[in-house]
Amino acid sequence: MQVNYLLLLLLFIGSYAFAQDFSGVSYGPEERQFLDIYLGQSATPTPVYFDAHGNGGNTALPSSITNQLTSQGVSIVAWESLTSINTPGEVLTGWDDADLMLAWVKENAATYNFDTTCLFIGGSSRGSILSWKIGHRDPNVRGLYMYNALPDGIWVDSSWWYAPNEVTVTSPPLYIV
Repeated sequence: MQVNYLLLLLLFIGSYAFAQDFSGVSYGPEERQFLDIYLGQSATPTPVYFDAHGNGGNTALPSSITNQLTSQGVSIVAWESLTSINTPGEVLTGWDDADLMLAWVKENAATYNFDTTCLFIGGSSRGSILSWKIGHRDPNVRGLYMYNALPDGIWVDSSWWYAPNEVTVTSPPLYIV
């Protein structure tokens, strides 16, 4: 019976194995400003998928996702900011962190073999909020993939941010779940 539990535990851990090529890389002066990098397998610069987690999450990604993307030549940047956001001020801090993170990635693209003309923005819940603006500001963003996107709280006060006003004819393709 204990062997079965051990096998189940190993299977669970294996699906969330940490396969980062670089972990805890600082992109800014604050302790919260770090990222994990998973390098795509390619001799030429790779497209970059950015992942931002939901409230209370972290930068760890399931190996089923990272292995699939990196084997197809896509690099992944899983970035951290505030681990939870609950106020407009915290959202603004997260947006500033997102801008700083994207600037760092562009400045260090040659080091990590990134193609900064082919970017994909992703996020879950909190991550969709913090990623929204960089996904619509940068002309090199080719698409946005967001799950549990834009939770109810973000719609409460439309005087400082209203997502439908942010989508324009120049916005990248969106896939929101």
